[in-house]
Amino acid sequence: MGARNRVNCILALATASTLSGCALMDGLDGGRGDDGDDDGVVIQPDARLPCLIDAYEPNNSQSAARSASGTINGLVVCSGDDDWFRIASGGTVQINFTHSSGDIDLSAHNASGVQTGSSLGLGNSESVSVAAGGAVRVYLVGGGSNSYTLSAP
Repeated sequence: MGARNRVNCILALATASTLSGCALMDGLDGGRGDDGDDDGVVIQPDARLPCLIDAYEPNNSQSAARSASGTINGLVVCSGDDDWFRIASGGTVQINFTHSSGDIDLSAHNASGVQTGSSLGLGNSESVSVAAGGAVRVYLVGGGSNSYTLSAP
């Protein structure tokens, strides 16, 4: 197991993220990548970085959406782990991020879950108009993860 994968596993443990592909080393493996005790643990190093957890997780579906208003910093979205936010008063919602770190897109949904708009740009921000009581979905296009700031009415 290379140093990069060992670090990924440590990050996964520290953030309570997925341990997929992490080696649980007990010092008896001689560096082979297994733990030497025939406990059925299959170790396959995973080069993907784990998804870091932000203060609004879990919010991976519209039914689990967290209420948002004002500016929220320090959010993280990962491939396959969309973020949803409820927007009580309606209005324009904007996200800001560094596009070169990962393309984030934004969609607006009404209270029934029907998509009413989207922002699919290639810059460092996306914005949509959301009806009162609706929600926004923040999602990453491609793999990896990226951090962002959300501004809502």
